[in-house]
Amino acid sequence: MSGDTSLLIPAMYPNWTAPIGDESLLLAALRNAGRCDPVGPVFIATAPASKELCRQQSASFGAAATFLDFPAEPQASQPSSELDVFIRALREMKTEWLAALPPLQSNYFDPGAFEYARDAAEKKKARVVRCSAMKGWDLIGFHKSILPKLEEIAGNLRRIGYAPIDLHAALHTLRSEYHDCVDPYRAAIAARRGRALPLSKLNPAFLWCWPGTIDAYRSVTETQRCRLSELTIDRMADAADSPGVLRGANPFSAWLELSAVNDLPSIYSPLRHWSKPDRYPAYMDAGVFERFMSIVYEDISACAEIHLSGLGEPTQSPAYVDFLKSVQQAFRSRPLTPAIHCYTDGRLLDEETARLMTMGGVTSVMISLDAVEKGFYEKVRPGGDFDAVKSNVERLLEFKRTRPRPADWAGVEPVIALTTTLAAELEDHIDAFMSSRMYMNKWLKQHGKSLAPNAVWEVRDRFYAEGHTVEHLVIQGASTYAGQIPDRRLAVYTPLKRFPCRRLLNTLFVKTDGSIVVCDRIFDPTDGAVVANVRDIHSIRDVWGLLADKRNAHEDGRYAEAHARCQSCEDWFIPVD
Repeated sequence: MSGDTSLLIPAMYPNWTAPIGDESLLLAALRNAGRCDPVGPVFIATAPASKELCRQQSASFGAAATFLDFPAEPQASQPSSELDVFIRALREMKTEWLAALPPLQSNYFDPGAFEYARDAAEKKKARVVRCSAMKGWDLIGFHKSILPKLEEIAGNLRRIGYAPIDLHAALHTLRSEYHDCVDPYRAAIAARRGRALPLSKLNPAFLWCWPGTIDAYRSVTETQRCRLSELTIDRMADAADSPGVLRGANPFSAWLELSAVNDLPSIYSPLRHWSKPDRYPAYMDAGVFERFMSIVYEDISACAEIHLSGLGEPTQSPAYVDFLKSVQQAFRSRPLTPAIHCYTDGRLLDEETARLMTMGGVTSVMISLDAVEKGFYEKVRPGGDFDAVKSNVERLLEFKRTRPRPADWAGVEPVIALTTTLAAELEDHIDAFMSSRMYMNKWLKQHGKSLAPNAVWEVRDRFYAEGHTVEHLVIQGASTYAGQIPDRRLAVYTPLKRFPCRRLLNTLFVKTDGSIVVCDRIFDPTDGAVVANVRDIHSIRDVWGLLADKRNAHEDGRYAEAHARCQSCEDWFIPVD
């Protein structure tokens, strides 16, 4: 990106103009752009809700900007709508290059990412280049000659209606014309700092431009005693390393227990040893589910991931198909929705359920296959029908392979993973499980000549073209659930030195009755673990605040004060996302 470069700021959400000290994200972007010599004309994309405030703020700053008005915000379910924002700016610009912030994924113009992307574009001779220090700080550089190709991609997306493809998957179809330098940029930052970026702490808080994101920026600027436009990735990282700055802002995910029962639990399931009290509903009702999801939709930066899981088998819920339809409808009608992760043992994965999982709104499907050989499967799931489960899984994979998409598209979502548990009964089966399928990581190692981002995507194309659609094989450790069930662990991986629970620090757990509890290792929601009920809360941030004393207790090493079972738990080191 040499010479003058136009800048596209997608200030289409009102939060772009929200005050953060004496600046807003829009004003900070304009000020940062002024520090980059090659940045020339500025385009500000607006929607009706943000148009007037954007005009007022840019005028007060004295910025000469061209406004691109759009009737509505782009939607994640329609990648063409995000491409249209870039296309409109490319058509109107007079410069050779456009530095664009993706409308759905960016909220901060990082001068460092701009400089790195500019140099990468020149070295790699790429016409499209992407760079990012962290989520929310994405930047994509477009050469004006790429406009016809972008129009073609957007047209393909519109013709097929919806396909589960995001913006970056669309850009990867440009092959050698596209260069993704996200990983090299982050590696360069880590080398300069002498340690890795704390992305696990930064990414959830700044994922999208929503109210929770604004609160996170306020927390950082107040802690760092700096203006918003003075934020650098180093200051962000320093804030993330400071206890309490970001951790208390929002959870990253929520686990919804759709079912507390399973007609055919595995031998290491808690349901083999715990009898559900009658007062505790077997399934989450639609009212609880819809209430919680409606709260999440109000600010998905406060809860970016939703896991449809629980003690029981989720697909056994009579309302499971309705839940999936609700998720899909929201995904198609809202600009942004949280990532949805489905869990199942595969027994009840019928045709309708499998088709819904593959046609939009579901990010991943985790299938507890237990074993890939019939004898071992029947050993850990007595009474189970291995052949039926295998057939159900194959049907899900076939639906993913044959869903609508352009012929040259390496669509990914939903990511499909097969899981097993590292239990003593399966010790002799682990090698067979890992060798059973040509899953993504193994495929990359065998066929990838380079792990550069572009090379990886070229190999991914071959992976999907040859019919392999299981991205991951996951081996998870067995658990005693804080000593509540027999120990079937093949090995104990709990660290010798304890630290605050990773489950408690970033996750909400919701039981079938709507109770929000300290941890999923607690079976009965009346067991002194309830902090609120979904029916009574008004925001995710409010209920997250109710858990602050539990998190603080762990931070201080007072584990039993969070909950009695925390003292004997050995799963505190296992992250749930």
